[in-house]
This record gives sequence, structure tokens and C-alpha cells, in this order.
Amino acid sequence: MNTDEILFMAYYASQVVEISPDRLQSLINQFDRQGYTLTEGYAWPFTAPDNVISDSNQIEAKILEMCSQDNTGEVLNFWRYPFEFSLSFLLDPENGTRWTISVENDTLMGVENELGERNASEFVEVVRTALAHYPPFYGCAITVEAPPFSEDVFDIEVTKLYPINFYGSEYVQRLGKDQLLSAPAWRVEEVANGVLLVPSLEAIYTDDPVSMEAVEQHFGWAEEEL
Repeated sequence: MNTDEILFMAYYASQVVEISPDRLQSLINQFDRQGYTLTEGYAWPFTAPDNVISDSNQIEAKILEMCSQDNTGEVLNFWRYPFEFSLSFLLDPENGTRWTISVENDTLMGVENELGERNASEFVEVVRTALAHYPPFYGCAITVEAPPFSEDVFDIEVTKLYPINFYGSEYVQRLGKDQLLSAPAWRVEEVANGVLLVPSLEAIYTDDPVSMEAVEQHFGWAEEEL
């Protein structure tokens, strides 16, 4: 894993999610309403970038590139000072589609490490917005730990908690909606067809084993497997 960034990975099973230009435009519009601007690559300079993409034809071209079956790593970069993130889709005919939202650690922590809590909250909101537009089978935020294996995800056998967790309908059925929504977490709510669970903001930008352990004990994962 790249320890210079934190990313949220959204998993889809064997089916291919319909990215579609209209659906992606709707997501971009929502980010725009939240104050985010598209940039060509990372924002530069960070406080007032001159690489902003504002032309509608350029935005349309970016959308078509992202939705193309020949997509080989296209990325959308969004900026709103003091935060920026990247959105990408991986199209895999055999293993389905996966989207990721990534944030550089330096950005997440902020200037002189004073904006960690604020930017962690921004990260959660960005992930929530993407989940509402593209709800996956399962999703999790990865920092330094390894992501779960795809086979474990689709067999509904992920019993590890991450700084941000999304459980799709199959997981909700297995774990129980009441059990999920009653978890002792900073944020737990229904989003689209699943449940978003965030143990604590501190778990995103620094070490916070207490909140993580409390939720794991709530699910009984310390004693038994699903």
C-alpha cells in the first residue's frame, strides 16, 4: 500500500456498475454544490490553483474518458481549500468495477498538522456523497493496513474494522441493521442501500484503537468469525 495517502475503496461483485456520463455528471454537480472544483492534476498552487477545469467542454471530455471502456487509469481531481481528493474507477471485466477516493496524507493532516480533524470530516462527507451516487457491495478506508481480499469481501467474510466502513445490503442482512445502527461509533447512518460506519474521526487521521475495539466488540468479532 502507498503509505503517503489514505484511500476509500468501493467493491462491486462480478457485475459491472453503470458509471454512465449522466450519473457521473450528477456526482460532479453535487461536489460542485459542496464547493469543490475540478483541477487538471493536483491543485497548483494549492491555495489558489491556476489549473482549474471550468470549461464545460473540458469537463464533458473528462467525463467521457472516465466512462469509456478503455479507461486505463483516468482520474478526476477535486479541490476546495484546504482539502483536495482524487476519484478513479477501475474497470475489470472479470472482477467487476471498483472506485476509489484518495487523499494525500499531507493534505489530510493540513498545515502544521492542525487540520486533521476538519479534513477527516471532509473526507467522510466526500465518501458519503460518492456512496449515495455509486453504492457498492462493500467499501472501506485504507491507511497503512492492507485492504481485504476480494474473495473475502464477496463471501461476506470481512470481520476487520477500518477507519471508514460501508456495508451494502448483503452485509446489512448478515450483520443486522439494528446491530449496525446501534454500534458505538462517531457516525453510523443509512446511505443508499447500506450503512456507513465511522468509529471516530481520530481513527482516520491518527491512531485511535479504543473506538475501533469498541465497535469490534459490539459485533463480537474478537470472539468469533461471521
